[in-house]
Amino acid sequence: MNDKVLVVDDKQMMRDSVAATLQRAELSPVVAADGQTALNMVAKHRPSAVITDLKMPAMDGLALLSKLKQADDQLPVVLMTAYGTVDDAVKAMKDGAFDFVQKPFEGDQLVMVVQRAVEHRQLLQENAALRSNASAYD
Repeated sequence: MNDKVLVVDDKQMMRDSVAATLQRAELSPVVAADGQTALNMVAKHRPSAVITDLKMPAMDGLALLSKLKQADDQLPVVLMTAYGTVDDAVKAMKDGAFDFVQKPFEGDQLVMVVQRAVEHRQLLQENAALRSNASAYD
């Protein structure tokens, strides 16, 4: 697997840590320090999944989630936060987040969630391709 995963966090140490964890799992992380950069990178890199911090200046994770879903409603977005509440998690899921991870988290836990998100994206793409092929025979 060599899927690109966009990591968005305003704290460089967290970006680097998450990127290193994903790299060890043979994923290809690309990083952004803020929401606007993340949106530009999604257009450029076409990641299979996005993992973003919830609390960031300028554009928080929920605002980024909303913009990402407008651009590509099948892009799985995982939100992570140290300050999460059940209400935050419920709102994130209602807004279309693929999953919600509480900091601090184990590397294995993060990798498992991101791999599930990437696989989900692949299944959606395969399904769309199959539907497209099937409709060609109608």
